[in-house]
This record gives sequence, C-alpha cells and structure tokens, in this order.
Amino acid sequence: MHLIEVKNVEFSYDGKNKALKGVNLTIEKGEKIVFIGSNGSGKSTLFFCFNGINKPQKGEILFNGKKIDYSRKGLLELRKNVGIVFQEPDNQLFCADVFQEISFGLLNMGVCSEEAAEKVDNISKEMEINTFLDRPVHALSGGQKKQVAIADIAVMEPKLMILDEPASALDPKHKKIVRKLTDDIYKRNTTVIVSTHDMDYALSWADRCVVFDNGKIIADGKPEDILSDDNVISQANLEQPDVLKLYKNMLKSGIIKEKKVPKTISEIEKYITDSFQA
Repeated sequence: MHLIEVKNVEFSYDGKNKALKGVNLTIEKGEKIVFIGSNGSGKSTLFFCFNGINKPQKGEILFNGKKIDYSRKGLLELRKNVGIVFQEPDNQLFCADVFQEISFGLLNMGVCSEEAAEKVDNISKEMEINTFLDRPVHALSGGQKKQVAIADIAVMEPKLMILDEPASALDPKHKKIVRKLTDDIYKRNTTVIVSTHDMDYALSWADRCVVFDNGKIIADGKPEDILSDDNVISQANLEQPDVLKLYKNMLKSGIIKEKKVPKTISEIEKYITDSFQA
C-alpha cells in the first residue's frame, strides 16, 4: 500500500490558471525524496494538497489507501500524519513562547498537558532548543525559528514530514543544524520530503528526485540520473550540481575515466586518487 497516491490531480487558486495539471505520483513509506523546480512550478501547491490545506478541483489523493476526508475530523487525523514545515517560519509560528508553540499541536490533538510537556522536553533536547523554551518566539533568530518550526511538526511524530525550503536564508551554521535535524527525523522512521534549490544537497541527500515544471512532474527517479540529464535541467530552468559539472569536466579532460555518477566531492576525490594509482 502506498503512503500517498496522487491520481490526476488538478488545482487552481483562481479557477482559471492551473497550478497543478494532471499530477500523478506515488510515495512509499521510508523514502527520502527531494522536490525541485523553479518558484511557482507547483511544488508547494501539491504539498498543501497532501495535508488537506488545498482540495483538488479534479482527481483525488489517497493516504494509506484511503481517500482524504475533508471533514474537520478527517483533516485533523490527516494532519497528525502529514506535517509541513513552511518555507517562512513566521507563517507557522504564532504562540507567545517556544514551549507553547511546540506543545500547541499536541494539545490540539487531545494529548494531556503532562504528556505534552514530556514530549516537548524530549524533542527540544533532541533538536537542541531546550535552552530557550521560555523565550518569546518573536525574539528568536531566523535559524532558531526554523528549528522551532521543525520541532512543531516533529513532536507530533507524523508518518510523512514535508520541509519546504528548510535551509533557505539561513547562515552556514544553521543550514548544517537544520540538515542534521532532517536526517534525525528520517531516522525516526518518518518518510521525508524536502523541497530545495540547492542542487548539490538534492544530489547527496535524497534517494529519489521529483522535478516540477509549470504544474507538472517532468522527471522522477534517482537524483544522479535526473540531475545529470541536461534536457531536464534546461526544461526546469535549474542549475546542474557543481559535483556533476566537475565530474563531466574531468571526464572530458581525461583526468578520470567514466565511473558511477558521483553524489559528493569526496567520491570525485577518490576517483582522482584511483586514477593516479592505476
């Protein structure tokens, strides 16, 4: 049984221009998927369909084999299992302090205050934000707000967690922290989707890559196959990862011989070492 199944979904915000155009997609339990595409290509629109914020005008979405129930009770149950971390944390955070913010979703789900406090304590320690649980949310830095936004969703232990541009506008330190948190969440047996414009991160992190362009999926497969395809990169107005640019240049110059497409710089370094030792 698929975790998510999208069948011929169409969606429009204004009833005229389609943000999604007949999208078909399946997501399996335990996948690490990266969604890439230019701004406005339809990625976030589809994410909002996954947890019921958007309701398709055509087609249907199934979660764990069942059609999404758009009643209040049905959506509450869906959002326990499908969580989204917005690109801009200020669009997600609204409570007075960090503790209230992280506990809000749990309490809304009917978790008692004692259990909620324990879960907040555990997740805040895991995500290294326990030192500022009593701080006002508005007083946090951009990176800290992103950490809290992730904790907001992770504390509810969803089956699917979607992070929309989680490292955008962050300094290198907080990018590293957020990416570690993403890996930690995946290790909790959570299926993870990340939307990003960082092609090198997409290549090195994911085991599947979905490319959007103009409301449609134009490619879906292994990142090393998708991101080395010049036609896909050109159609979606993307930049090829620096790792793959370097790899192709080294092949042309004869420095290395063709091998398995690398996903990281360290793999290229090994290819170079092997070529000199041959």
